[in-house]
Amino acid sequence: DTDGFGLSKLSYGVGIGLRLVLPIGPIRLDGAVNPDRQPGEESWVLHLPPGVEIIDRPLPPGYLLREVEPTDDEAVWTVLEDAFLEWSVREREPFEDFLAETRQRPGFESWNLRLVANEVGTVVAAVVLQMSQAGDEPEGFVDRVAVRRHQRGQGIAQALLADAFRLAREHGAVKCGLSTDSR
Repeated sequence: DTDGFGLSKLSYGVGIGLRLVLPIGPIRLDGAVNPDRQPGEESWVLHLPPGVEIIDRPLPPGYLLREVEPTDDEAVWTVLEDAFLEWSVREREPFEDFLAETRQRPGFESWNLRLVANEVGTVVAAVVLQMSQAGDEPEGFVDRVAVRRHQRGQGIAQALLADAFRLAREHGAVKCGLSTDSR
């Protein structure tokens, strides 16, 4: 193990995928099972394949979706950490690590960090988007998305995801995706 990562922590799954071409466009359905799932583990992956139209999702009145400015970094980090620490049994990620994984990461561009603020400017949600090369196709991947607990259920995360996927496509991504793992 190096820095907490090692082959002993890898897991596997067995699954099947289905691709359909519908009048609204192609869709992809994937399902998998972890044959060695431990109690409390749940995960899923969302893939947005090439050609699928990304429909904008409106924010509720009084909210604004925008790029994260450097002066917003700590508030964005707090929203992300607070949300992930609701279920994850781990220490709070140091702010410096957050910066190293976002602004200071090679290839980072300002549009990779987006936030939603309320009418008084308080950050209530954020998304971290990364671009990668998946074989021959550039892919936009949502590394993290979070909404403050009391702001959930209003479509804010949907708006952030649609915005992130749209921006990834505008910057050359052929595919987009995100995954979750509740371990």
